[in-house]
Parts: sequence; C-alpha cells; structure tokens
Amino acid sequence: MLGVVVKAYNEFEDRVDYLRYRKVSKPERIKAIIDRTPGKITKKEISQICPDISLTTIERTLADLTASGYIGKIGSGRATAYVKK
Repeated sequence: MLGVVVKAYNEFEDRVDYLRYRKVSKPERIKAIIDRTPGKITKKEISQICPDISLTTIERTLADLTASGYIGKIGSGRATAYVKK
C-alpha cells in the first residue's frame, strides 16, 4: 500500500514541476533542475526528468553553464556528471 502512495506522490510531483516550469525556456528549466539537485547530475538524469528537451539542447546548455563557471564537470565519457559550483 505504501508503495502505491509513494508512486502516486512522485507522479504528482512530476506534474506539478511540469506546470510550474512550462512557460520557462528549456535552458532555464535545465538550470532549475541543476539548482534543486544536491550533488551531481548526469545528462541522462536531466533527459529523464524532462523528456521533452532534446539531448542536443541539454548538451548545449550544459556546455554554456560549464563555460560560464556556473557548474563544474566531473569525469569523462559516459561517466560525466555535473555539479553546481
């Protein structure tokens, strides 16, 4: 029973996030995800949170945020993750 409640809560939270950020640009949504994520996050995790954002847009935004010094890059290749500085 508890598992059902947790699943429903998580789905509700995803819907609320969609409604909250739907008028925000895609790069701003990616930045908001990074802001509210403690620790590191990967491109795959971002694409799972926002399936409507293309991988190209995610990569471009992460490159821009890295170049500006807003986030740091950890690792390389498939193990690359990003953390807020």
